[in-house]
Amino acid sequence: MDKLFGKLLVPPKFEDENETRVARLLHTILVVFLALFTVLASIAVPTADAPVAAILSFVVLILIVLAMLVLLRHGHVRSVSIIFVAISWIYLTGVNVIFGGTLNPGIQHYTIVTLMAGLLINGRAALVVAVMSVLAGWGFHFAEVNTLLPESQLSPTSIDRALSLTTNLTLTALLLYLALNSIDRALRRAQTENAERKWMQIKLEEERNLLRTLIDNLPDLIYVKDLQSRFVLNNKAHVAFMGASSPEELIGKTDFDYHPTEDAATYLSDECRLFKDGKPLINKEETSIDHSGKSYWHSTSKIPLRDHHGNIIGLVGISRDITMRKEAEAERMKVALERKRIDLLKEFVNNVSHDLKTPLTIIKTSLYLLERWDDPVKQHEKMETIKHQVHHLERLIQNILTVSRLERLPHVNREAFDLSRLINEIIDYFRPLVESKQITLEYTQSDTPLILLADESLIERALMNLIENAIHYTDAGGTVGIEACLTTESAIISVCDTGVGIDSDEIDKIFESFYRGDRARTGLNGSAGLGLSIVKQAVELHQGVIDVDSTPGEGSTFTIRLPLTVSEAN
Repeated sequence: MDKLFGKLLVPPKFEDENETRVARLLHTILVVFLALFTVLASIAVPTADAPVAAILSFVVLILIVLAMLVLLRHGHVRSVSIIFVAISWIYLTGVNVIFGGTLNPGIQHYTIVTLMAGLLINGRAALVVAVMSVLAGWGFHFAEVNTLLPESQLSPTSIDRALSLTTNLTLTALLLYLALNSIDRALRRAQTENAERKWMQIKLEEERNLLRTLIDNLPDLIYVKDLQSRFVLNNKAHVAFMGASSPEELIGKTDFDYHPTEDAATYLSDECRLFKDGKPLINKEETSIDHSGKSYWHSTSKIPLRDHHGNIIGLVGISRDITMRKEAEAERMKVALERKRIDLLKEFVNNVSHDLKTPLTIIKTSLYLLERWDDPVKQHEKMETIKHQVHHLERLIQNILTVSRLERLPHVNREAFDLSRLINEIIDYFRPLVESKQITLEYTQSDTPLILLADESLIERALMNLIENAIHYTDAGGTVGIEACLTTESAIISVCDTGVGIDSDEIDKIFESFYRGDRARTGLNGSAGLGLSIVKQAVELHQGVIDVDSTPGEGSTFTIRLPLTVSEAN
């Protein structure tokens, strides 16, 4: 029993700090009342007119206090608070009824209980107690005015008055203690919060300094913009790139204040799109010009900046200098192109040396035999062979010169000429070859004059290469047809044959320089693979196009379309 009573006198402690505070206050109040009731019982019982009733009264009071201490010990802090406030209020009101209004409590007593309800429970409990107190006060006042309260058969003794006074003083002292304790707790909380706030400010300042040190020492250009694309934060690298004297100088400025209008407009367009759809711009490679006019390559990323509601309030931009990387890429590309040019040159030399060697060997052999033969017929045959090989060499050299000219030609020299006349001259040039191969060469021309504004020498070389290819790849008895006409927009020239045709997988390659398909190498063309490449370059210099329609074993059709209206841009 003593051990249990000793535990009840120890202040309780819980995990919740606020609950522990209220519990300890209640424990202090109950222990004080327990001691008070014990002392008063020892004084009042011996002198009481009805000792048994007095003993029972104090026993009940002491048991109520012990019950509340037990409940408090088991964590029922809120329940004990409500019971304590209710008993206090009932005591003030009930005692007055018992004694017939002779101990009418003043407003200060109910105020004490109301404040205790607020401190121990909450504001709503205090409001309920205050309303009940007001109603009780008005009730006592009404009863006194109308003499409704019966006179008590009991008259308060000095002990009763002393008990009432002691209780009120105790409640007042406890309330004062609670108030002072609350004030002290509020001051401590304010000091703690102030210390925490200062600590947080120090930590924020340290983090801000760390972040500022980090971004200011990065070589990347780092900046923050608002929704009007105005600078609100810049690191040192960005300030130096812009040519500003300090980060503050850039605040409120835009790219239009530092960059060329065209570049600034591009940046603004990207940022407006980012503000609209919220999608980050990642690693966009773009050119930028610094304050001195020097051009740089930057890899730029722009990320939306959002507030705590998720709304976009600006952007964070980072631009990394990739100029050296781009220069290295350009240098690698230059080296690759140079290697390709060397490879093409080697291939060209190999092809040309082979194509030059073959006719020269035939000419040399023919001259050797010509010196030793006396038969005029055989001599004539060898002379024709020599002429044919000389013609072949002339054509090969002409193609080589044409390729060289096309590479250096900035633009075509356009003059009006008669296309029909040119085609007829080319037909006359190839007529001996056509007759020797026993094929038919047909030209379908328009009734109206075909006057074309173009570079006649280039068009002549292109048509000669097309017609010669058609003749070479057409067997005896076949046909080579030429058509030419003018429409309202273009001149159309077609060269078709009934020759060997072109495989579909070779059509995309036949216009490449030095390319010759298998059928070409089986014949005697020996053109070094330049003929159709020259045709395409000559046509494209005139802003024209060339199409191919071919069926292996049936023949091919090459169609050139040259525009009659020349673009100013060319």
